[in-house]
Formats: sequence, structure tokens, C-alpha cells
Amino acid sequence: MVLPLIIFGISLLLTVWIYRSMMNSMRNRIRALVSEEREAEERYLHLSRRKKTLQRELKDLKNRAVLARKDISLAEHQAEDREPIKDTPQDRNDPDLQRAAEYMINKGLITIDQSERAINKMEAMNMDYLGVCITLGYVEMEAAKGVVKAIGLHHSTLSAD
Repeated sequence: MVLPLIIFGISLLLTVWIYRSMMNSMRNRIRALVSEEREAEERYLHLSRRKKTLQRELKDLKNRAVLARKDISLAEHQAEDREPIKDTPQDRNDPDLQRAAEYMINKGLITIDQSERAINKMEAMNMDYLGVCITLGYVEMEAAKGVVKAIGLHHSTLSAD
């Protein structure tokens, strides 16, 4: 009769030990899952904020693009309405054009991109470099006259004023 009691006791101990092992394993897994859930929530919140920021930036860039297109369209319409400043456009390799472009870029009057656009539009608009810059609204007439004086373009139509 003692042997069945010993076997029952050992079975009971094994059952309790297995039960506790399973419970500890489940608790550890639940802790790991809770930790992963917190990390996922933090990533989600971070990405949500980042998405909103990027959407605002995209909206701002789209607005800028629309305004830039309107400015270009307006400048092109104004260019059609104005008299050309010079009858024949300058050659792209003209040293005076290069000096004027470098001077205006270095003084921050125009950007490199604006300078390249002006050079590309000279022939189509039948104007010299400074005339195109004025027509497209990159510089004011007074600033262009200042460039003429500063670099000594005595043959420019702006130097006559």
C-alpha cells in the first residue's frame, strides 16, 4: 500500500512542477508580447507623426510649385507685352554675359538656376542677358543698372540712362 502512495505523491509533484513550468513560460511570453506591443505602439505613433509632417511638407511644396508656375506664367505674359531691351541677343559665350552672370550670382541678386534660365531664354525672347533677367522679374531695373556700372558694360542699353 505504500508503493501506490509514493507513486501518487511523485505523480502529484510532477504535475505541480509541470504546471508551474507552464505558467512561468506563459508569463514570460506574455511579458515579451506586452513589450513588443509597446514598441509597436511607439513605432506607430512615431510614424504617424512623421507622416503628418511629410504631408504638411508635401502640401507646402505643392503650393510653392503652383505659385512658381503662376510666377513663370505671369513673367512670360509680361515678357510678351514688353519691348525688348536689345535687338539682338547676346552669344552664350559672350564675356560680358559671363561677367554679368557671375557678378549677379556672387552678389546674391539671382540664383544659378535663374541665371541658367535667363541664358536659355535670351534667344527666344530676343533680348540680352540683363533684359531677360529684368523681364522675368529676377532683378529690378535699378539693380540691373547697378550691375552695368559695377562691371563697366558701357555698350549696354542700360548704361545710357
